[in-house]
Amino acid sequence: EDIQIADNGYFALVEVKGTERGAKASWIRVDLNAHITEYARIKKVESTTLCSMLVFNHERRTSPLDRTQPFASDPNLITYCAESNITLIPIYELYKLCIAVLTDKISVEDARAELKNPGLYKFTEK
Repeated sequence: EDIQIADNGYFALVEVKGTERGAKASWIRVDLNAHITEYARIKKVESTTLCSMLVFNHERRTSPLDRTQPFASDPNLITYCAESNITLIPIYELYKLCIAVLTDKISVEDARAELKNPGLYKFTEK
C-alpha cells in the first residue's frame, strides 16, 4: 500500500493510482486486496475490520468535468467494495472535498467521516 492511516482507533490502508485511461478493477481485486490480505496476516486482524481506500486519478489527461464515471461498466465491483469496507475516491472528488475543508464549508471531522463510507465516493456540497 502507499499510505497507512491511523486516526483515533480507525485504521486504513490507502492505494494511490493514476492512468490516462479509465479506472481498472485490478487496482482493487489484485493490488489493494493483496495489501489488505498481507496486512491482516501480519497484524493478525480480520481483513473486514480494516477500512481501505483507493485514491485514483483516472483519465488524467482529460478535464475532470469531461471524465467518465469510474467503474460504471462494473457495478458489481462497487457493491463488492461497499461490502468489503473499501472506499473508492476519484481524485477530483477528493480535491472538491479538500477545497470545502479549506474554505470552512465542511469540518475536518465531517470530511474524515465522509471518506470512511465504503463504496464510490462522490462529494456533495451541503
